[in-house]
Amino acid sequence: NTIKVTKGIVSAIRGMGDDSGQFQIDAAVQPGNSGGPIYDGNGNIVGVVVSQLNKLKVAKVKPADPQHQYLVKKGIEPHGIRLDGNDLIVPVYDGDSLSSIQRITEDGEKRFMKGGKASGGCYQIDGDAKNGVYVCEGFATGATISEATGGIVHVAFNCHNLKAITGVAKGIYSKVTVCGDDDAWTDGNPGKTKATRASKEH
Repeated sequence: NTIKVTKGIVSAIRGMGDDSGQFQIDAAVQPGNSGGPIYDGNGNIVGVVVSQLNKLKVAKVKPADPQHQYLVKKGIEPHGIRLDGNDLIVPVYDGDSLSSIQRITEDGEKRFMKGGKASGGCYQIDGDAKNGVYVCEGFATGATISEATGGIVHVAFNCHNLKAITGVAKGIYSKVTVCGDDDAWTDGNPGKTKATRASKEH
């Protein structure tokens, strides 16, 4: 008999709901894997698989209402995001895997799911690559770019993630435009600095 091993890393040291008794991994978990052992690099069992992020639950929340207060304030369309109660839900995808969600309240407060993995993940707003491919920070910025250009937009969620998402986009498209926030009143202007670096290093 052969043993199939799937490699991955620990992506979060706490589980869903900030559960300190669990941790999260980015290795693919298939139906029927529950109860399977998790080994470290030395072959020691460090845990067992108990569940995977519930994509179905995220998928079942209803489509966002274009008249949601935040969308109206920003003057943008939903672009496929969802609504849970009064909160907008923006999925965070790492490749084809749902790794986290970002909630946006009516007042614009943003927070990621506890225990999720946002680093290296993005939300793509579909468009025509002939009209450009763009990487930006926030969803509202991405929606604005999409509606102005008709191009493909990768929402990286924050300036620290711009480099990683720009690398992913440039692995697919020959030309990518990085659209950084101008944080003129913040020391070091991180939005502009990180965007410039992401553009130059890829």
